[in-house]
Amino acid sequence: SSKADEPPHKAALLLPKATERMESFLRARAALPPPPSAWLHPVDMLDDVTNATEDTDVLAQRVQLHNDVVQLLLILRDSITGGHISPRGGSNSLMLSDLLGNILLLLGESPPKTLLRKMTERIVDDKRNTLSSADAAGVVLNLLRRMNLDVRPDHYASAIRAACHDGRWKMASDLFSDQVDPDSAGLVPIDSTLGYDSTVELGLYAIARQSEIESQESTGGSSIPVANRVFDAALSMSIISPTDQDNYV
Repeated sequence: SSKADEPPHKAALLLPKATERMESFLRARAALPPPPSAWLHPVDMLDDVTNATEDTDVLAQRVQLHNDVVQLLLILRDSITGGHISPRGGSNSLMLSDLLGNILLLLGESPPKTLLRKMTERIVDDKRNTLSSADAAGVVLNLLRRMNLDVRPDHYASAIRAACHDGRWKMASDLFSDQVDPDSAGLVPIDSTLGYDSTVELGLYAIARQSEIESQESTGGSSIPVANRVFDAALSMSIISPTDQDNYV
């Protein structure tokens, strides 16, 4: 069959075209309000909280944007693994890094997977199978590492936010902890800016949530391991970036 007959995920995707599509996605993002903090609530509370805080039309736009971003990511992945796109040569590495970083940025603002599924079924005319924001973020991080591109602090921040929105506390806490592990990310200073959606608060929150789950499973709900893990993480951040110690601790 000819190239024109091949499905989109099999065809070569040129970086300029991908960048052009990303620019349209970023314009759509700019027209949306910030994601509601309620997305960090337990799954069984999401329906009631979201109905009170998010307009249905806005949520539908978020779902559509997420599905479009994931489709672009999957096309990129297939183009990279198929040898159509390489980080070598000219400005390719910079373009790929920026493109994948923006995909992570958008995934970090995607609705939780439970809302994605329900809204797709109810009001969005989109029958594509799509990845959750956490799973898609994992694909992006794998691509960055596969191509030997730097995984920057902002990449980690967006991936952590995506994992938290999906309730993937282990993934989020592991990503956060990787940044202060000399054998992983190489001791990366973490932005100490405070706020419910800041990297440091989301990361420590994920560690607390995951520790609570593990504590309930192993010791019947003791809160001591939770506090210990959170303070251990804060101590590690203080060692890496002493000037921010007051914020961390």
